[in-house]
Amino acid sequence: MVSRFVDINKDLVRVKGREGMTHLHFTSQIGEIELMAKFLFACPDSIEDVTASGETALHIALKNNNYEALHLLVHFLTINIEKGARELEYKILNHKDEADNTILHISTLSNEPQFSVFVGRNHKPIANR
Repeated sequence: MVSRFVDINKDLVRVKGREGMTHLHFTSQIGEIELMAKFLFACPDSIEDVTASGETALHIALKNNNYEALHLLVHFLTINIEKGARELEYKILNHKDEADNTILHISTLSNEPQFSVFVGRNHKPIANR
């Protein structure tokens, strides 16, 4: 049903609900990969949205151990780099939540070392360009 509304008005992807969560945030939390892809395709700017606690969809996917969702989000950023959106990648990957953690910090603190390597490989701090 939500995807039909998005077909009518793409900006609905960015509507914030409780705790400032958008549809993209919620789908990254529950791991609805197909719906996430639809939302990203319909409204690419939605990847920049943050919750009331300063979390991006990447933070939420990682904190909920939804690695497939996180892979999709990082892949989406990688595709945008190829289209010339490198600044967006830096902005999203370096975004800190209210606890001052980037997704690299969170992945390092988790017990998923293989994922820390994946995120680290794609994570290039803007200051080190």
